[in-house]
Amino acid sequence: MVQIRLEPGKRFRRDESFTETVVDCYLEENDFTEDIHLVIETVDEPYLKIPLKYKTWIEYDGGRSPRYGSNAYRFFESLVNIGVDVDIDVDRMEVRLTPTLCGKAVSFDVEHKSFASKTDMETVTVGGRSVQRPKIIEFDVWTVARIGGDGRSAITESPLKPDVQNGIPVNEDEIKAGYIDCLKEFGYEPFTLPNIIGVTNSFAKLFVGSVKDQYAVMKNKMKYLDALVVDGVLEKSSDGKYRFVDGMIEAVGA
Repeated sequence: MVQIRLEPGKRFRRDESFTETVVDCYLEENDFTEDIHLVIETVDEPYLKIPLKYKTWIEYDGGRSPRYGSNAYRFFESLVNIGVDVDIDVDRMEVRLTPTLCGKAVSFDVEHKSFASKTDMETVTVGGRSVQRPKIIEFDVWTVARIGGDGRSAITESPLKPDVQNGIPVNEDEIKAGYIDCLKEFGYEPFTLPNIIGVTNSFAKLFVGSVKDQYAVMKNKMKYLDALVVDGVLEKSSDGKYRFVDGMIEAVGA
């Protein structure tokens, strides 16, 4: 028998926004992904590791730069926007941030993203039946929110609505009503899971915290689509396409 021992309080990687004092910044090769990571070493583990995907960088002004909109680009952009110059030499495995982050409390913010693959499929069980759907790819986008402040305090987002706060109890009827509003743009035409990503992510920007997650996180998108099928608002075909039940758009209010 093998006895499993877990380190109390330790996690494999960072997956939530946090504020922590930075100890060191350096580049590290990842043998498994054959990628290079920017490592932000903090007082507490796990350290934050930003995958650079250096092989995809493009030639720019005599050097190389991460592609616009990539995870690395957005992380470096957030540094530049708060006045930190970034100088990276991958050949020498050197990184210089001016002014340095070391010794300062830095607030890191994360946004959980997902998309449906256009090439890979996966088998899932829906209503006791196995169906094929596009494989859902999930990833995190890290940015630097600010430098300075309490090294232990968590980042709190400014609410976009006075009645919407982080941690508010989720009213599932209101969430489903929001999905109906999002999906009305399809009319009675069939749509698939990949079709809804853009409209629900745009709708999610109206909210913060747990309410936002109901529209922004892929597993919740699927949860509420299936809930609307159970409620008789949507119907789902054997090939994974959804559509409004005839007359339902008018019934719920145009």
